Amino acid sequence: MSLNIGFFGSADFVVSFLEAIYNSNHRINFIVTSPDKPKGRGMKLTPPEPKVFAEEKKIPVFQPEKIKDDKVVSILNNFNCDIYLVIAYGKILPKELLFYPKSGSINLHFSLLPRWRGAGPVNWAIISGDKVTGLTIIEMDEGLDTGDILFQEEIIIEEDDNTITMFEKMINKGKVFLINSLNKIEKGDFIAKRQDNSMATYARMLKKEDGLIDWNESAVQINNKIRGLQPWPCAYSFLDEKRVLLLKAKVMEGKESPGLIKDFKEEGIIAGTGDGLLKILEIKEEGKKVLSAKDFYNGRKDIIGKFFKK
Repeated sequence: MSLNIGFFGSADFVVSFLEAIYNSNHRINFIVTSPDKPKGRGMKLTPPEPKVFAEEKKIPVFQPEKIKDDKVVSILNNFNCDIYLVIAYGKILPKELLFYPKSGSINLHFSLLPRWRGAGPVNWAIISGDKVTGLTIIEMDEGLDTGDILFQEEIIIEEDDNTITMFEKMINKGKVFLINSLNKIEKGDFIAKRQDNSMATYARMLKKEDGLIDWNESAVQINNKIRGLQPWPCAYSFLDEKRVLLLKAKVMEGKESPGLIKDFKEEGIIAGTGDGLLKILEIKEEGKKVLSAKDFYNGRKDIIGKFFKK
């Protein structure tokens, strides 16, 4: 026995989940992804990775500009899938799609819902100092990540994790989690649980300005921002009027004026914050390559006593 799945996903990383499904007992009837987009210096029209996967595996693939198109809805529903699965698609499915399959539509979301509904759940979990996050599969409704919870799995956020390392963890665990969940859905081995809307938080889409560091915040808050804003937009400040990205740091005890570069010590540039000290370990000046704090300091020993500024 197996489920016939209609898959909706646009992000490159969803290919890991497509491979897991393809190698399971379940069947992918079609893949819906985003249209080809111009990329690179030559702005060459480039297909999204889910399309590349679909063509390699000879799976029907669709790239509608609008998913709420009656013709598109009719074509997809004619595949008579058992279930629709959405992972990082970026568009809201109309009710004519959501409720058509006999087992409905499900979404794999990268948080422990109802915490961090929305576009950037992993980023905001780290920025906010959460110690644990996880994966949730919901039965989709017409709201934004508001459907009943079918399955959840917790994942610890370690002190040195950033968004990149957390995504790697979540994808690796998520592949097994997804297949196990699909197996249980096929058998009817689950109990749907309503989300507690009073506990909901919203992970809005990130903007470049979110990266600007306020040195009056605590070292812990600034370090959470450094970890949570990778690979984009990255936490940044200004030194001698030049924008610098701070890519790796550690929190230290101590007190100094917010933003003041106090010292270079034990492979790190030590700066004051509103509460505690921040040891900067990796830094990138705008237009230049990523440097260790030691290499940056060796080329800029005049920075001691200067201020990082907003």
